[in-house]
Amino acid sequence: ERAEQIEGLEPWASLWEERTRQVFIEGYTEGARGAASYPENEEHARTLIELFIIEKALYEIRYELDNRPDWVGIPIGGILDLLGEPVGEEDS
Repeated sequence: ERAEQIEGLEPWASLWEERTRQVFIEGYTEGARGAASYPENEEHARTLIELFIIEKALYEIRYELDNRPDWVGIPIGGILDLLGEPVGEEDS
């Protein structure tokens, strides 16, 4: 609710996001393993899941551009985070 609290909360939000992502992928893997469409090779499966995550993030960019252009920074930040790029930092 207060701008001055954002800086202190961001590390906790990032930790929560990373942990929920890990738990989701672990649960998905456990539930999907053995299905005919799920790759037997774990590295292939992980790559496929990462591709689906990026595809969803790209969909979100398109959605926000069409419906709420002021919010497009949220999914763009998500993609940058997935790619390991710093979010909100400008090049010098």
